Amino acid sequence: MPAWPLRTLAGEMSTLLLDGQNVVPAAARAAGYRFRFPTLQAALSDLAARHDAGHELAH
Repeated sequence: MPAWPLRTLAGEMSTLLLDGQNVVPAAARAAGYRFRFPTLQAALSDLAARHDAGHELAH
């Protein structure tokens, strides 16, 4: 879909859909929180490994 119809219909909100959003957990890190998986790739890899090992995901 071309961007212009979405930008026309959704206005500023179209930026989130078309360009994404860079979110950094600065407040959590500043408070000393350590994430179990520092990157999305690490979290997805762990999830895939659990799935491949036959573990069922909690719903």
